[in-house]
Amino acid sequence: MGVFDSIPSVDPVVLTRNVYGSALTTDDAEEVKGVDVVKSKDQSEPELQNRKGATNGHAMHVEMVESNEHFIVDIDAARKRLKKLGFIDTLLMGFSSINNGSKILNTKQTAGSLACLNGIRVFSMFWIILGHSIQYQYGLIDDVRYTVDVIMPSFAFSFIINSTVSVDSFFMLSGLLLTYLTLKHMKKVNGKVNWFIFYFHRLWRITPTYMIALAICASLAIHMGEGATKVSFFERETDLCREQWWTNLLYINNLYPFPGNLGAQCMGWSWYLANDMQFFIISPPILYMLYKKPKIGLAVIATLCLGSFGITAYIATYYGVPVWLHPAYNNNTLVVYGDVGADIIYGKPYCRIPTYLVGMVAGYIIYKQNGKPVRISKLLNGILWILAIGVALSVLYGPYRQPGNEFPQYASVLYNVFARFAFASFVAWVAIACVFGYGGPVNTLLSWGLWAPLSRITFGAYLLHPMLIFVIYLTAHTFYHVTYMQWALTFISNTVVSYFAAFLLSLFVEGPVMSIEKVLLGGLKK
Repeated sequence: MGVFDSIPSVDPVVLTRNVYGSALTTDDAEEVKGVDVVKSKDQSEPELQNRKGATNGHAMHVEMVESNEHFIVDIDAARKRLKKLGFIDTLLMGFSSINNGSKILNTKQTAGSLACLNGIRVFSMFWIILGHSIQYQYGLIDDVRYTVDVIMPSFAFSFIINSTVSVDSFFMLSGLLLTYLTLKHMKKVNGKVNWFIFYFHRLWRITPTYMIALAICASLAIHMGEGATKVSFFERETDLCREQWWTNLLYINNLYPFPGNLGAQCMGWSWYLANDMQFFIISPPILYMLYKKPKIGLAVIATLCLGSFGITAYIATYYGVPVWLHPAYNNNTLVVYGDVGADIIYGKPYCRIPTYLVGMVAGYIIYKQNGKPVRISKLLNGILWILAIGVALSVLYGPYRQPGNEFPQYASVLYNVFARFAFASFVAWVAIACVFGYGGPVNTLLSWGLWAPLSRITFGAYLLHPMLIFVIYLTAHTFYHVTYMQWALTFISNTVVSYFAAFLLSLFVEGPVMSIEKVLLGGLKK
């Protein structure tokens, strides 16, 4: 289900709520705990060297980089920190803007920190903001017919129409990091994991910041600027959040009320967080099997993936779910749920989990390689890159059709089932190729130190950017005149504002929350 699928029939204000998002951040690069780089026989250099574009000439593997999507916590390190600084100093350091700011802005790359993932994360977030910057202007432009009849059906615009696959990059990254880091930790501790801390760390790092963002959306955003449209929009948002905030807190807002509508949720873009948390919750049994019985673990992943494909195919067929700008093939959604905007595929975990599973397989591959060099010929590497890029372009531009041309339902079903899986596989290849030293200039770009600070605040940018764009757009007293230059400048300004707000959120919320966690974990009895 594309972002713009229902434009002709959906109210502009409702349309602007059919959003997507993704949130993965990296915290302080100095908070690296339990480093376990594989050494060569002379113990002087890691076995896996950065080849052909990898960075810094060090190994690409590290045991643990502390961040809110990394799930293994070094409690001993927390105890040592607490003992060294004391309870009060440890706690208050988290409230220091200078301390938190210096950590966020640090551009140093830690050897083995999979630096290419920073670039993937940031570019994916840029793509999301670009899609939203254009999407949210619909209904606020002076010539809707030109946009709908000329710009949107154009071949070039498919990059925006299908920008929803950017969220699948984040699902893939989440599965990769979870699997790789957890399996490395399990190997280090002989398979013994404190699963309570595993879940607590995840919930503590994400939920407080998430709830603060929700409070801003429900209570504060309405006071930012003037405009009748803005007031009515955020009054509706406030009412939705007052009724449904608890579903966000429990990470079930994508399932309750069922089937739901992204245009009728508190922070509709938070469906991603619900899915990602649900995937996280069911991951430990799979991780344990990957560690103990890899073949069984991979078989379970394959089974879940095939099951998801079957469910998505059935739903897409029964409800006549289209792709591109084509109308639905039937009205079963309206007949069954009485809501043409019902969310039957887009935000549902049983339809979105394959991209997360792709990440788990990619993380297992990196873990299994265990620092050993991977040797492939230049020819094979080139072929694999061409195939991967071809898959990505097919997902983005494959469904393009001129208006009026029929798009067969079977083709729509196939696209709805396999497109996101295929794009996540492309991103997984990019990550694996860069990690193993076959990324060349792509790895050089993705591993650039500038992406590290932006990567650390991507979570905040994801949470805040939709409401900020709403505030900016809905306070305008005139319609927008669409030009590509206007869209470009709007995208740049929205990105700058969003990341600046995310920096403040990380400075004053995420930093203190992490400090409190260090105190709590450092105080645990052995």
